[in-house]
Amino acid sequence: LVFRDASRVETFIDHFDTLVRQSSFPSRSFPDVLSDLVDGTSAD
Repeated sequence: LVFRDASRVETFIDHFDTLVRQSSFPSRSFPDVLSDLVDGTSAD
């Protein structure tokens, strides 16, 4: 993904963080979930 400006990055992260918090791992932080996505692993 290519972002034209910082505000789009902030908006993307904010929306993604909201989705993560509302998903099946509400107790996990955004960096932790992002790391799992990057590593291709999933935790129960």
